Amino acid sequence: MSALSRPHPQIDFCAAQDIPQVQCIRAFVAQQPDELNLEKADVLLVHQHSSDGWIEGTRLSDRQRGWAPDSHLETITSARARQRNLLDTHKITTITATY
Repeated sequence: MSALSRPHPQIDFCAAQDIPQVQCIRAFVAQQPDELNLEKADVLLVHQHSSDGWIEGTRLSDRQRGWAPDSHLETITSARARQRNLLDTHKITTITATY
């Protein structure tokens, strides 16, 4: 795993509509600096899958990027749900940027 967990403040919401999303179904505590701590219901944009069962992604709630085991994640198959996740994140980002 090459990416250290780091914030990625800019998400291109137009381009992100085509990026797969996963939702955490079981909490995960990071063991390495490049892993993400996950709480149940966290949503990630998926950047890549590793051959050993890990997913690199960006958590929508705080834009932290890192790795998580795919055994703790479930693919969001509904296009409507993925769009809603991006819209909600965009609204929150816009509101918090004004304060």
